Amino acid sequence: MLFLKQPYPFFHQGKKLLTIAALILIFAFLFEFLLEPFNVARSEHYFSYWIISLLHSANAATIYILFSFAASQFINEEDWKIYKEISFFMILFLLIGSGQFFIREMIYDNPFNVSLRYFIEEIKNTYLVGTIILFIISVINLKFLTKRNQQRANQISVPKMEIESDPDTIKIEAQLTSDHFDLPPADLLCIKSDGNYLEFFLKNGEKSQKKVKRMTLKSAEDQLSSYAFIIKTHRAYLVNIQQVEKVSGNAQGYQLSIKNLDFQVPVSRSRIELFDRVFG
Repeated sequence: MLFLKQPYPFFHQGKKLLTIAALILIFAFLFEFLLEPFNVARSEHYFSYWIISLLHSANAATIYILFSFAASQFINEEDWKIYKEISFFMILFLLIGSGQFFIREMIYDNPFNVSLRYFIEEIKNTYLVGTIILFIISVINLKFLTKRNQQRANQISVPKMEIESDPDTIKIEAQLTSDHFDLPPADLLCIKSDGNYLEFFLKNGEKSQKKVKRMTLKSAEDQLSSYAFIIKTHRAYLVNIQQVEKVSGNAQGYQLSIKNLDFQVPVSRSRIELFDRVFG
């Protein structure tokens, strides 16, 4: 279960989407044409086998592009996990298998093309091949990404910063006037977005104190913009980098250990370069 809950990058958009679609087209074609993994009744073919293999591969790549584009509109890529990636592909395999069934009439001369038997067979074959390939690629890619980001994290030397001890505070204005409060920026550990609320974690001796306020992370970021030691590391986090004790890596980016906090703060892939510059 811990493996399934590990962070994992969402690759299925932008240039990576087209790259993966091209790989699906190439490898699916080579796999089907060279290995002939399933029974091939050439007497039923309207076209040469290589053309049929190409049609199957192009169909799979096209469905992948369309499904990925639609799914990316509703996905929070910074909260993507292994189990979500697997679920994504399980739905994709169902769509690809259905797509292969619907083009049977174009490529096979078989009176039973439109039948439950062949629908189930196309779905089964897609899951059989796809699941094996997905498992191998996911495990290899997870290990590669985790190792790469861990190596990058190990190169970051967290400096023993002289924490600014400005006695002044800043008035943080929340959505409700009753939620306004005075914040000593130097005492801030991090700010975490939780739905319509923000959780402010502050130093409190050897522990931390949490204040919950109804406001957006963008509002907090704007109000604290004059403090260079407070940066955004993730769509849901602002961090006081003076309080960072350790940087480790995972498949999606970095994980920050903060003084007096019992959880780690993520640095998303899109924020890694900024974070590296800050500690560079």
